[in-house]
Amino acid sequence: MKTSVPIVVNKYFDLELPESYKYLDNLLFVIFRISKKLHIKWGMSTDVYFKEDALFYNGYWQNNKFYDRDNSWLKMKLPKDIGSKNLAILEDMKKTNSVSIHIRRGDYLKYKKIYGIDTDTYYKNAIVKIKQIIENPVFFYFSNDMEWVRENMGDKNRDYYIDWNVGERSFLDMYLMSKAKANIIANSTFSYWAAYLNENNAIVIYPKEWYNKNCTEKSPAIFYENWIAI
Repeated sequence: MKTSVPIVVNKYFDLELPESYKYLDNLLFVIFRISKKLHIKWGMSTDVYFKEDALFYNGYWQNNKFYDRDNSWLKMKLPKDIGSKNLAILEDMKKTNSVSIHIRRGDYLKYKKIYGIDTDTYYKNAIVKIKQIIENPVFFYFSNDMEWVRENMGDKNRDYYIDWNVGERSFLDMYLMSKAKANIIANSTFSYWAAYLNENNAIVIYPKEWYNKNCTEKSPAIFYENWIAI
């Protein structure tokens, strides 16, 4: 899983990243062995003007001070054929007041003490808020547990449930979400980046409780002033 991170990013985004994760464990061991020769700084910092001669960066980089609000630096590289279903979704998103809703379950259910937020209340309030802002919104659901979503969310006769972009084609869900006119994101950076990449001046709603209320982690500083916290 770790070694796939730079490979996936390089493949689907117009970026070039080294495959550092492949050697991360060995490198950390070496760093501790030669720590007297290196400056090791633990903790969070957004200061990019370090003066030390030798630096090793490791982290999730969940702070929007690390990158510009202008998203022109980050573009997705799409395959020539994204599939007829995805093309149809794109067309319907253009013709409607489209709102993407990302619901992440699956792996999050295993780590409820960290990621287990009150999703029922959040999505209910987020949908109410969207309906106050947008006339006749049409919801496009994305999830890694679509069976649950179909049973518990939305209007099956009107809304869309996108469940076919799996495995190596999962990135197409991010692409589709980035084309909606509004985004209701999960407490997940997958849908966060979809909202960030959105060029429609979209309305974005995010959960102000990014982690479980009993978790000591603080919400990441990745949100923007015009985004709506619920």
